Amino acid sequence: LVMGGLEGYLKVWDFAANKEGPGHHGHLAGVNSLAVSPHNKLLMSGSGDGTVRFWELATLKELFPLAGHRALVRHLAFM
Repeated sequence: LVMGGLEGYLKVWDFAANKEGPGHHGHLAGVNSLAVSPHNKLLMSGSGDGTVRFWELATLKELFPLAGHRALVRHLAFM
C-alpha cells in the first residue's frame, strides 16, 4: 500500500511484514495522485507543487522529477 499526504509525504506499508516501510518527504505540496508500475518497481507521484516524481518503490529513493506543470497533477498512469 502506498500513501501520499497533504504535506507532500509518501509512505509505503509492507503487508507481508505487517509494518510501515520507508517514508519520504519529496513534494512541496500535497500528493494528489500515485501510480505503481506494472512490474512493481517504480512509483510515480503527482503533487499540487506542479511536479511528477519517479521513485524506486522498494526504498522510496527518488530517481528524477518532472517539473513544469501549471497546476496540480491529478492523474497518473503507467502505460
